[in-house]
Amino acid sequence: MQLYILAKNFAFQLERRVIAEGVQNEFGRCLKYKNVYYGEIEGDLEKRFVTVEKFIDGRFRKYINNNDEVCLTGDGISEKAECLAHFFL
Repeated sequence: MQLYILAKNFAFQLERRVIAEGVQNEFGRCLKYKNVYYGEIEGDLEKRFVTVEKFIDGRFRKYINNNDEVCLTGDGISEKAECLAHFFL
């Protein structure tokens, strides 16, 4: 959950920088994160932790791996995912 919040914040800050520098036309639309909710379910023997998010219909595509390796190239979205992964490095 903490990594999700961190990534959502990075995307928000990147969008603010794109707007502040006036490069929206060159950069295009920024990536957006949907809300994710954290909860606890109390069972008879143990407490379970869950995350809940809105279902997004359609085909799943992975644009960047956890090791920073880009999965797809040349479509614009993968370049933005890579940019976001390296935004604060």
